[in-house]
Amino acid sequence: MRCGFIIVVEDSQQPSTQQIFQNLSKPYSATGWPSFGVFVRNGVESISTYKWMAGNSGVIDYVHAEEFESSKISDLFYSWWLKVSSKTEDLICHPSLKESLIAVASKSNADPQLLFFDQASSILLPKLNISWKEAIAIRLAPLVFEVMESSPEILSPHPAIVKITREITGCFHENFDIRGVGNKDIAIAVRTACLIRYLSLANASGNLESSLASLLDNLSPRSPAIIRQLSSVSDRLLNISERAKAA
Repeated sequence: MRCGFIIVVEDSQQPSTQQIFQNLSKPYSATGWPSFGVFVRNGVESISTYKWMAGNSGVIDYVHAEEFESSKISDLFYSWWLKVSSKTEDLICHPSLKESLIAVASKSNADPQLLFFDQASSILLPKLNISWKEAIAIRLAPLVFEVMESSPEILSPHPAIVKITREITGCFHENFDIRGVGNKDIAIAVRTACLIRYLSLANASGNLESSLASLLDNLSPRSPAIIRQLSSVSDRLLNISERAKAA
């Protein structure tokens, strides 16, 4: 479960810089995750390289080798990290594809659940030990789940999205018992995705307050971190629910 980050030094030898990047990207692409690259030149800029980069969003920078000797190298790597983290979700699920999936999910009246899931994710995920890649999969999971339930053929051309969400979240783990949300033997990403799904369904049925009360029963400083963090945001979740009802 890794994105590729590949630095290729440009020279006049064969294979070309572009071909090297494409070849090294293949193992990562096979897992469904994108690869990102930086091209490094020793001489003048190549117009052909810029033209190739224009059609390949995975290559995020084209720099001179001298920049690696600069005192600002840490700033350079940080700028690359920001580009990688911002582009990853769009490369896995392009915005136009996401809009199409939302339109399909809307036909099954899943809009309120999807909206609550998205808002609850924004509140809860930053509180937990969730990696940025796991957060992407968790945010995509309800959309993938709804479309797989109603129109799975739409996702047939996009197996990477399905694979990523299933591997990381268990696609809401059909056999998951919400009482096991604190079970550390289950991956935190699976427990978090299932918890937010559970809360979304509870909200849709009008039982959010009682469901939260049940989950937070016997809360103590020794409760699992996911339960303690849920307690810290429970009022915000209830406010989201109340505002939706009033809208």
